[in-house]
Amino acid sequence: MFEHTFMFEYTLGVRAGALSACRNGIDYRWQKNGKSCLSGPVNGDQIAWGVFNDMKSEIYKTNSYDSSAKSVEWNQSYGVAYCPISKSAKIPKGQVVVGYGNNGSKNYCRIGGGNMSCIRANIGDKDGNDFYLEAEFNICDF
Repeated sequence: MFEHTFMFEYTLGVRAGALSACRNGIDYRWQKNGKSCLSGPVNGDQIAWGVFNDMKSEIYKTNSYDSSAKSVEWNQSYGVAYCPISKSAKIPKGQVVVGYGNNGSKNYCRIGGGNMSCIRANIGDKDGNDFYLEAEFNICDF
């Protein structure tokens, strides 16, 4: 469980760092492709997609609970793009789901492409039961 808690916290740190840098005009380069976050729109979709690709290809390549399950998944695999990620989604233990969505009531900066970026992970507990951690980021707050 410690490894999964660490990966969740690490992912939150990467996402918050990327958001802060990109929204304030400071360049951040994605690990997977070296592309600048400032080369396109800075919105929930772009931030979530960058973090998703970095996690999938560079940071968290395999699911340590179940090697047949993906370690990282995109939220639209469980339905429409929405934050928070659906609690009804059957997320396998060891999987982190990354995504984005638009929340009109919180979109006071009128950003297109989704103002919310979110993450939900099933880190499991010591008894082998599902245990979830989740977080949402409103891009307007950065």
